[in-house]
Amino acid sequence: MGLNEKILIFTSLLNYLSSEKVYIFDVFKRKGLTEDWNKDNSQCDGVSSWYFDENDQASPRFQVCFTRNCFLESPSYPITSINTVYADAKFTGRYCNALPKPNPDCGENITVNAIMLDTFPNTKTHNTPTEKEINFPVMDDLKVPIPQKNGRPPSFFDAKETITYDNKLNKTFIRLLFDSKMGCGGVSDLEVYYYKCPSTTSSLAVFGDINAPTYSENVKEYQGKCVDNAFQVVDEPLTMKCLWNGTIASTTGQCICLQGYEKEGNECKKCDSQHFKPTQGNEKCTQCGLNSRSSTNRATCNCLHKYKREVSEANNPLAVCYKIPDISSAIVFLNITSSSVEITWSHLSQVNKTNIYIVDCNDCPSGVLPKSTTNKFITINGLGSFADYEISVTFSSEVSRMIGENQTSEFQSFQTLPGVPGKVRNLMQKSLDNGKVELSWDPPFAKGNNIITYLLTYGGSTKKTTLTTHILDPDVEEQTFSVEIAAQVSVGGQLLTGESSTFKEKIHVKGGAALDMAIGVGVGVVLLVIIIGIVAFYIYRKKNLKAINDDDGGKVEMKETSTYGKVLENPFENDENSGPEINPNSL
Repeated sequence: MGLNEKILIFTSLLNYLSSEKVYIFDVFKRKGLTEDWNKDNSQCDGVSSWYFDENDQASPRFQVCFTRNCFLESPSYPITSINTVYADAKFTGRYCNALPKPNPDCGENITVNAIMLDTFPNTKTHNTPTEKEINFPVMDDLKVPIPQKNGRPPSFFDAKETITYDNKLNKTFIRLLFDSKMGCGGVSDLEVYYYKCPSTTSSLAVFGDINAPTYSENVKEYQGKCVDNAFQVVDEPLTMKCLWNGTIASTTGQCICLQGYEKEGNECKKCDSQHFKPTQGNEKCTQCGLNSRSSTNRATCNCLHKYKREVSEANNPLAVCYKIPDISSAIVFLNITSSSVEITWSHLSQVNKTNIYIVDCNDCPSGVLPKSTTNKFITINGLGSFADYEISVTFSSEVSRMIGENQTSEFQSFQTLPGVPGKVRNLMQKSLDNGKVELSWDPPFAKGNNIITYLLTYGGSTKKTTLTTHILDPDVEEQTFSVEIAAQVSVGGQLLTGESSTFKEKIHVKGGAALDMAIGVGVGVVLLVIIIGIVAFYIYRKKNLKAINDDDGGKVEMKETSTYGKVLENPFENDENSGPEINPNSL
């Protein structure tokens, strides 16, 4: 016999040991023989009908002897989803040849009918169609003689047989009907049961607790599934072959644990908080690096709160996590002047050459800060006057540089004293529609004092303003200016002027707007001259009319005169070509 055959036989034996026989209980939760079985003796013909014999308390039985048409009916047993029902029946009978007087009608068999139905309870109608009818016992070699004490030939025998009923129509109940057939004896034992293929797990594949196939099918294939937290290996189906008697013939397929889970027996168990497993498979979980704990899904490890790994090992769950250094605190500003300040702070670390403190400023002009020191104090010079500074202190150590995370304090503010202002910032120019140019700027970072006057120098003159905008008006001709601007403050009664800033591009102002104004003025002058002439003429005429009136008592007679057909528009106008001159004395 080959090795494969030996392994197959050994495996089959192990599987057979795991098969499960399930006894069917009747609806009253009783098994086997009970006194409340239905004894239908109304049509009996013979010596003794069915009765329940309890003389032997250890083995009660139903007795009958030499009768016809006597029936013993069991309760109804539930068989839902059961494929094949098995009944082990034990009968004690009397040999016909051992009777004192021969009886030609004597029999040694009992007929057993299996009645399968969908209703409950029992019925006395015995013509219900049956699945199977078996004569019990059917073979003489099953009869085991019962020896007598006096050495005489045995008169009685015991017989036992297993009867099978395939539930092909998926009925829900079964009951058994016994007919003595002129036998003399009794039913001493009856067990009704079925087989199940027990739940089993193989290669992390679980096959459920299912009923065995029918006796006639012999073997059937069932589908399995992976245990919790596992998944099926591709292209390898999970199947189990089970025999009629609950024996597991074979299983195929396998499952592996998900990431974060390790194989432990027939389960996939989640890694604990100190271990992780980043891949799928059945290998064991791995311990996390120092000062770290596994993530929620146990697929990696994360540093503890306020701990961090080296930059080069940031994604390595096995790497050590280092404690992040504390932040500097209690920043104090001392001896503030218009250009300097002394700064001190507190920190838990010890002063050494590897620990560096970096003092920096938020949104400050470059050149003065940041500055570094190994001490917990520093003096900063070269600051701007009357300027607002926001200062932070960053701690850098070997650990912080290794993990790439220096600790920076919150910003603390102070203001320097008044002094010379700084340069004006962010100079901008904007052309307007009317030819004007708008200049704008931001105050200097070092304001110098709270009130700032701005000096704008262009075109050979200087203009002053406290605003941060200025308009350049156009002239008759186009002009280009180079504009400088400086901040000026008063400190202790003394004017202090900062360094000038010059617009990067020269300011170009278009002409034409003043010429239009000049033309307008000229037109106005001409109109004014005309008006003055009219007024003068009016005064002149009035004056001459008055003189005439005075000479003639105020009477004047106007006669129409003509000179060669021409009407004089002004009778007082003497035209030498207009005819004879009028003598005032003749009027």
